[in-house]
Amino acid sequence: MDKVILSLLIKVSQRDEVLAGMISRSKATLYIDKGMLVFSLEGLYQFLADDINAQYFEPFCLFEVSFQQFKKQVYQSRLNQQLASYKIKVDVFQNTGKIDSNLYCLTSIN
Repeated sequence: MDKVILSLLIKVSQRDEVLAGMISRSKATLYIDKGMLVFSLEGLYQFLADDINAQYFEPFCLFEVSFQQFKKQVYQSRLNQQLASYKIKVDVFQNTGKIDSNLYCLTSIN
């Protein structure tokens, strides 16, 4: 699963037009604003679980992973360490005090 999330974030940072279109058509809580991906964890989960979107990434099935498992795996991953070589990171965009309702964003590392 880490590979799929990493792939999605890297492609967004590289301004992949196909992926940007998929995100703009998605009903999940994620969007691109000024080149920056903004998302909730549930929105990211829903986007990746959508069969139409999953076809764009390597074979991946989220339906075998609950949202709680997904969230735990994301928080235990080394995602920002892996993204650092691409000069990007995931940061908190809007802190609501609750992980499930926080919004996160993909930003550049200067």
